Amino acid sequence: MEQPGLHVDRPVDSKDTVEPNHLIIWLDKHIGKTGQCLLLKRNFFMITDPTTECERSLDKIDIDARICSNTSLYPRLDGIQFVLRVFDDPTTCYKTIENNLDKRIFLISSGSKGEVIVPRVVQNFPEQFGTTQAIYIFCAKMNMRETDGAGAATNEWALDYSDHILMYDHEDCLLARLVFDIGKYFFAEAEVLAQQGQLNVAIQHYYWSKTMFQRRKTMMNSGNLLKNELETVEKLIVDLENHLSNDEHDIK
Repeated sequence: MEQPGLHVDRPVDSKDTVEPNHLIIWLDKHIGKTGQCLLLKRNFFMITDPTTECERSLDKIDIDARICSNTSLYPRLDGIQFVLRVFDDPTTCYKTIENNLDKRIFLISSGSKGEVIVPRVVQNFPEQFGTTQAIYIFCAKMNMRETDGAGAATNEWALDYSDHILMYDHEDCLLARLVFDIGKYFFAEAEVLAQQGQLNVAIQHYYWSKTMFQRRKTMMNSGNLLKNELETVEKLIVDLENHLSNDEHDIK
């Protein structure tokens, strides 16, 4: 990835020019197993094959290798670079979170691993995992209370953290929410950058936000979904680009 620069070409046609300041962390004992979380692996996380320089789906070998070596994957979604860390051990996962508190962390966990990791991060990192930044729990059996239909409670612990977690039992729903939240994060970052006068980088983040909102809209197959958000971000992009264009004209 290129280092940050003063000029940002149109994101549709250019490589990313900003180092990612966000991190997706995925904790699940089944994460490396074939047939598990297929949508997230195949449709969301695309990586560049170093042998062919072509994009391909994230697979079990990629995940297993990163778990063993404790290193990052750099997948892309709609041309946007992400950093992904995968874990099957809560202790190693926790240490990585602790070492990356300067980043916006999107934490996905299974129910059983969430019972271990959620209380620790909520207690020890309240600024990063407060009630406004949810942790995603992906679990096939979400029942938090014992019922006749659902059987024994498997995630009773989650009742104490209902303000901090979002629970999903289907990949589509998890992915849709994750994409939306990433879009909101990019938008918030763009606003801060614009206020700091870093207009080129702000435009890049607004484009990323727009891309995520469009992906969420397509996933939900709704014509009016996120209409206001998309109109707002498109207007901000136009305003900033016009501002930069006027500045360049004044210099000439």
